[in-house]
Amino acid sequence: MDCADVYLMEIATQFLLWYNSGVYYILYSEGLHIIKRLSGVLKHTKALGNFDSILMLSLTVSIFLPFYITLACMIFVVIVSVIQKKSRKAIFLNPSNLFLMSIMLYGIIVSSIYANYTGIMYSLVFLAALIVMFYGKTIMTRKLFDNMMDAACFTSVICVPIAAIQMFWFPGVTVDGRPPSTFTNANYYGMIIEFVVIIAMYRIFTTQNLKMRKWYVGAILINLIGLYMSMSMSSCMTLCLTMLIYLMIKGKKKSATVLFLFIAIIAFALLSGQIFPRIDTTTEIFRVRIDVWSTALQGIADHALFGMGPSAYQLVWPVYSGYPTFHAHNLFLDTLLNFGVIGGCAIFFYVLTQLKLLMKRFQIRVCRNRNILVLVMFAAVLIHGCTDVTIFWVQTGMLFLLVYTSTGIQNNAKSFAQKKRKISIHHTQVWSAEEHANRPEKSGESKSDIHNSEVH
Repeated sequence: MDCADVYLMEIATQFLLWYNSGVYYILYSEGLHIIKRLSGVLKHTKALGNFDSILMLSLTVSIFLPFYITLACMIFVVIVSVIQKKSRKAIFLNPSNLFLMSIMLYGIIVSSIYANYTGIMYSLVFLAALIVMFYGKTIMTRKLFDNMMDAACFTSVICVPIAAIQMFWFPGVTVDGRPPSTFTNANYYGMIIEFVVIIAMYRIFTTQNLKMRKWYVGAILINLIGLYMSMSMSSCMTLCLTMLIYLMIKGKKKSATVLFLFIAIIAFALLSGQIFPRIDTTTEIFRVRIDVWSTALQGIADHALFGMGPSAYQLVWPVYSGYPTFHAHNLFLDTLLNFGVIGGCAIFFYVLTQLKLLMKRFQIRVCRNRNILVLVMFAAVLIHGCTDVTIFWVQTGMLFLLVYTSTGIQNNAKSFAQKKRKISIHHTQVWSAEEHANRPEKSGESKSDIHNSEVH
């Protein structure tokens, strides 16, 4: 390279440095300007009222649309939560929130070490979902939560005819004849139906409107048709168990007994007639699961301490000549493979503390019906997690986290907790004067959610 080339390269380098610094300055200044403008718009919208409700309801509906719409709504909520000073402090100055978000950052670091780009992407999506959940907890009210659950129940009905059209008129979009509806994968659709049916049961027990109860029963029946079309045996098993768990916790022993007998009769009829979805492939499915689990265990043994980041199974199955699939088909094995013992113990510790806080809410009779809903949803995740990892997806994970925002509903638990030897509740606040004046709310909340009239 001659002197001219060197000189030209220096000029080009200086130009690029100047250009980049100018571009970065413009982006920074324009970014601040946009944030200030958005903040002003949000303040104006807040003054008009119901912005939070519209935001969370839109996010709820987006879950039943293609996942990229859900993802776009999540990103918008994250932006809103960062722009607003109050929510930003509530989210990013809370030690519990920071602890959980740090686990996702841990996943990004570990994924980077192993060039696990899918893991980096998943970690960022999980991080965004967590921020959305934290934001939801800061603004959640009883009325808004019930409206969100209603939106989930009624929007889910639209997914069933879409699945039917895919199954009978466009079989090319199905895998083994199993329609995914709007959820990319039939197993994701199955888990969504589990959640929706549990939510509909919650609304049946909490609404005082008999006509609405019929709508919820109808939503359950229609979604069961979708569940049959999805042919997800894990979802069928999980839903049967969680429905029984819900009724038992509610103290509806007679209803639980009737449901158990009904499930037994239907199962016997379907099995004997060999019309149960994919029943003839059970042996092959179980053999594949054993192969996947064995491969995952080998990967865990070789990367026991730190794991390899989310979606690590895609990295290990080629190494050990395992069955090619996306994850370990077991929530517990997949967690250890992704995050290792260190990350797995951190996740276990966080979940344990949240369950402890949930039990305290039961003890002081705060939002009992919603606590039951959260507990049964968590049971569904664990039961389904024995054979699949469908909770780690944009739509399924976001719906679960939206239900979990109910633990942040404003109530008068603070003063009541002080009477109970100062038992503290995480993320609970005092009811506003407006909520006191309007309880029980028009959305159909159950009087059993008000601690003064709680019935065990």
